[in-house]
Amino acid sequence: MLQVSWSALMALLLLLVICFVLPLGLFGALFKLADGRWKTCGIGAGAYFVGGFVADVLLLTGIRAVTDMNQNMPVYMLYSLLLSPAIFMAVNYFAMKKLGKDELNNTGDALMYSVGYAGLQNMVTTGFVAAMYFVTLWSIKSNGGSYVVVSESDYVSYSNLVSASNLITDSIYAQMQELCSRPATYFLSLCMDRLWVIVVYAALLLVVWLAVKKTNKLPLLGIAFVMRLLIGLPTIFSDFHVFSSSWMATAMVVVISVVVWVAAVFCWKLFIDED
Repeated sequence: MLQVSWSALMALLLLLVICFVLPLGLFGALFKLADGRWKTCGIGAGAYFVGGFVADVLLLTGIRAVTDMNQNMPVYMLYSLLLSPAIFMAVNYFAMKKLGKDELNNTGDALMYSVGYAGLQNMVTTGFVAAMYFVTLWSIKSNGGSYVVVSESDYVSYSNLVSASNLITDSIYAQMQELCSRPATYFLSLCMDRLWVIVVYAALLLVVWLAVKKTNKLPLLGIAFVMRLLIGLPTIFSDFHVFSSSWMATAMVVVISVVVWVAAVFCWKLFIDED
């Protein structure tokens, strides 16, 4: 019998709130309080769709067709430290410069752009999968965790004899067991990760917007590129199991968050002072 904890369901529900409800809440707050406009949010979402598709689908598919990145350190580092940040910078700079030249006029617009970018990223990378997980775990909980399990080869013939909502194949049952074994802390860690994405990308995209607006762009673009490298470091360290404990990973995330926001505020104040 499968067991689903209420704590895991609540953690998943919180993850859905962060992935779907929080971006909408930030959108409404910026729209009312910071003169942000919905068009800039759409431009940010479109920039993620284009940049994410190019970097995470086409480019990664091409690289993985040639080599195993996790076994080829030079290729992995080239992609993580150069290609992916370069695509990010190019896509967002172009989107702000060309598509948002008449829309991104103030800080509220820049933050609204980041809500569209990070919000869609959270929905695509985590939100929809989390929704499927929640529906599955809720179904298991509602069904009492009891299922009639049959082999793949016998499923079709058996289903013709037994009409039961809890009839599943052994492979699906194994997947459900694996999902039920995940503790609430696993989903809470995803919540923190998705919150972190919203926080750091707001700072990063604010600096990119400042670079678009200023005549002397290179220093700001350089700062933004370094910020993007810092944001990618936790993923790189995690992939190669650099952290010996979870608190070290958390400490790194906190430090990077502080650094990118200090850099963003510093750049923003210089921009405001010069204007």
